[in-house]
Amino acid sequence: MINTNENRKIDEEEVPSSSEKVNLKRLKNKAVHYLGRYASTEKKLTQVLIKFIRRKWPEISIDDARGEIQETVKWCREYGFVNDADYALMKVKSGRAKGYSARQIKQKLKLAGISSQEVLAAFISVEDTSDTEFHAALMMARKKQLGPYARS
Repeated sequence: MINTNENRKIDEEEVPSSSEKVNLKRLKNKAVHYLGRYASTEKKLTQVLIKFIRRKWPEISIDDARGEIQETVKWCREYGFVNDADYALMKVKSGRAKGYSARQIKQKLKLAGISSQEVLAAFISVEDTSDTEFHAALMMARKKQLGPYARS
């Protein structure tokens, strides 16, 4: 019986070293894979990449990898994979369709890391009027079965 482990040469690439850097290509692949599945903001993408680095390269501090993370987010923005303005517009439209108030939508977008100027632009492009607030309240009452929509 021949032991193949003795004959096998160990490459320098197989042994992880403490001076190993974050692989930019793997970060970009992770970002593209994530953005292919979920619509996201730059803030959320940064959080996902930080979590990925902590899991894959635990010996590297996040402060050392900030440059690679920012470069990956910038690359995704340039190629149109992540766009905070489009994300805000999509969330405003879907929030209105679900019957959410403007205040509730703004709060969710603020938590997602969208700037107030982009939120305001999204509301303006949806042509938000006071009538939509009334329709949102009616839709919520219908969903929660309140007022005239309550079951006896």
